[in-house]
Amino acid sequence: MFKASNLPSIYSKNIGIPAENGRDFPSESTIRFKIPASNPSFFDPSESFLRFNIQLTNTNARMVLSNKIGPHCSFKNIRILSGDGSTVLEDLVNYPAIVNVLYDYTVGSAEIRKKSLTEIGVHPREMTHDQVLISNPLVTANTGNPANTDPTYNVVEICLPLHLGILRSDVIFPNVLMKGLYIELKF
Repeated sequence: MFKASNLPSIYSKNIGIPAENGRDFPSESTIRFKIPASNPSFFDPSESFLRFNIQLTNTNARMVLSNKIGPHCSFKNIRILSGDGSTVLEDLVNYPAIVNVLYDYTVGSAEIRKKSLTEIGVHPREMTHDQVLISNPLVTANTGNPANTDPTYNVVEICLPLHLGILRSDVIFPNVLMKGLYIELKF
């Protein structure tokens, strides 16, 4: 008879990989990540997340990210290449449209509530536009001085999955065979 105690333990750890090309990115820029082949040699792509801080800096900017897909609307195109850059594994143009369709068909109301905690801007469908603006953590209305109507822009930490073929898979990814991964996110 097979027992779970006979299984070998699998070592796992969390790894944070900073962007190669800096820490602050204005609009119309590109973020580049290199996931080295040796660490991790294999990983679970469904447990991979992009974590970053966001702060609006323009008073003309939209106060709320897309109600449906949140900060995913910030990225225009996403490319995944092999670690040496010789092979394009994925090239997604108009990433927000892909996530929008994905959320239409796969995300229920319970998951929307969960995503609203980590993916700022994603709100339950029953919320009105006014409720979304009031509950927006990106902006605090300036109520202390009536002469100053400019809002205060808050820094908010966001943690979201990237909805790509490789990174949505629930199968262990052989990173070492691809010589690592190189990911480019274009605003």
